[in-house]
Amino acid sequence: MPKTFTQIFLHIVFSVKNRQAILKKENLPNVFRYISAIVKDKGGFPIAVNGTTDHVHILCGIPSTIQLSKYVSEIKSISSGFIKREKYASSDFSWQESYGAFSVSKSHLDTLYKYILNQEEHHRKITFKEELIQLLKDSEVEFNEADLPVMNEN
Repeated sequence: MPKTFTQIFLHIVFSVKNRQAILKKENLPNVFRYISAIVKDKGGFPIAVNGTTDHVHILCGIPSTIQLSKYVSEIKSISSGFIKREKYASSDFSWQESYGAFSVSKSHLDTLYKYILNQEEHHRKITFKEELIQLLKDSEVEFNEADLPVMNEN
């Protein structure tokens, strides 16, 4: 019987609605562990999950059978319920509807892994909007700034 062989790595990024920095910093490790468990439960292989009080990065492997939009929607929905239930946000919480998902070469996994784990330091130098624009440019994704999620850059 023929078998399908794939190796698919993704870098998924999404933000809190209106990019509000309302996730409580002290609870971020719990949020990211929970998201990692969802990624695994839904058929993926979590490599790194981290972010800040206003957005999250997920580096994972996925099987070819996963429908990306449904996968991300489920991760966001389940994690949002957890964040609300545990009161891990300082006000009413929801994720932004949009997301970014970028394919990753196996040869770049280590660099991206380190980048994701270093989010707090990274965002002392660059805003999430600047980061998202750079991700889009690096991935050669065409976009208009009007298409970007609402950014509350304070």
